[in-house]
Amino acid sequence: MITTFQKYLQTFGQKIKILPNVAEATVLDVIDSNSTILENLNRKQLREGIRSDGTEIKPYYRNILYKGRLRPVDLRNTGAFYQSITVEVTDDTVEIDAKDSKTEKLQTKYGKLILGLTIDNKRLFLQRMTPQINERLHTWLQR
Repeated sequence: MITTFQKYLQTFGQKIKILPNVAEATVLDVIDSNSTILENLNRKQLREGIRSDGTEIKPYYRNILYKGRLRPVDLRNTGAFYQSITVEVTDDTVEIDAKDSKTEKLQTKYGKLILGLTIDNKRLFLQRMTPQINERLHTWLQR
């Protein structure tokens, strides 16, 4: 006869086997539901003139009269490019993209790394999301 404790151990053992898959799906779901934070972190980087690899956006503005400065290059004129920044979450990836008509032109001139987060911003985001991830996984394990 199987005791209640043995049933608990069997159930817990089964959950441990699928925990990596559940954890990955949980992380992606939390990222998806907080995608606005990622988008805003990318916009903040752009305002500071920083690419996702941490380097300055170059080449600098050619004319100081354009914005009263040569740098930082913030890629903001009308705001349409900033507003078009989106996060796409799929089964196994998270991608930051922009839907504005100027995106390809800007990436050609300033590099594809204008979209994406620096290591520090990735860490900051994950630190903010860790409590949500832990709570969801804890709840799942207790079911």
